Amino acid sequence: MLENRKLGAFNFYYDRDMNPCVLSNDHKTLVFMSADYSEIVLKIHLKENELNFAPSDAVHIIRKSNDVYKIINFED
Repeated sequence: MLENRKLGAFNFYYDRDMNPCVLSNDHKTLVFMSADYSEIVLKIHLKENELNFAPSDAVHIIRKSNDVYKIINFED
């Protein structure tokens, strides 16, 4: 089931069953986990209205347009 999380002005849509997401208390970092919560798949940090991606080796990020990214988990 697709969920939506907001980080600053950015919206993130993700499958909560495959990669659950945790938002930090300060609302500046999104952490996507593996389905069993055993590994961090991707961290996205918001700093001065810019996104900083810290993917694991299993993730590939594709920029589809100025405001749309597709994130692929190679292990799925």
